[in-house]
Amino acid sequence: MKKFNFLPAIGLAATLVSLPSISIAQETTVPISFDWDWEIVIQPTPTTPLPQEPIPLNLWGATTINFEVPTGLDLGTQENPLPVPMGESFTIPTEIVSMNLEGTSPILGDVVLRQSTTQPSEGAIENLTNVDGNLTASSFFDVAFELEFNDPLNPRERMTLSTANPVRVGMDFTVADQIPTIDTFWIPTWIWSEFTADSQELVDEFGVPWDTVISIHAHQTTPEPMSTVAFFAFGALGAGSTILRKKQQHK
Repeated sequence: MKKFNFLPAIGLAATLVSLPSISIAQETTVPISFDWDWEIVIQPTPTTPLPQEPIPLNLWGATTINFEVPTGLDLGTQENPLPVPMGESFTIPTEIVSMNLEGTSPILGDVVLRQSTTQPSEGAIENLTNVDGNLTASSFFDVAFELEFNDPLNPRERMTLSTANPVRVGMDFTVADQIPTIDTFWIPTWIWSEFTADSQELVDEFGVPWDTVISIHAHQTTPEPMSTVAFFAFGALGAGSTILRKKQQHK
């Protein structure tokens, strides 16, 4: 009996030794979904049949962002986030994997803004650091999107403009912004970007420019579930002052 049991054990051990080593993934994808509120202002080009003045668009809808969390950092989940540990700075690649925002414009009718079907919207949270209980970070996306609205030449038809090149949007956070250590997932949802030069073009299906992007301002519209108290401290007061301060800095 002992010999009978021993031989299979040897065979199993030999099989395990002969198998190729299995590498552990270096990154873990953590998705979060939320409602995103965007204010985007575009400027029609002189050659298009649109009023030659900035057109503000207020859009709202569902979004999903993926976080590629590096080995050694556990952020938990959207429902149960974990704090960033002290003593090290981290870089987390991010990507907008889905986005469907809707609104109404007196000029363009019903407007839909979506994640591009041809270009990724990749970004990162850089220098993410726990500084004495508050997070500091620099967050950005090179966002590529499509804008669908009523064709000004034929209102019964719809047309779509796309970003010719991704648009860099983001925001920097300091200790003064008082970001709780469990709120890493919500840092990329705040955007305050204005473009005074080299504004990115929105082009039609033939590559003809119709508009340029003047500004993109965005924030999440619902509080994170695990930091409701922090949200009211940061969201109702701090975030509002943060956005105003960032707006002043970008002017």
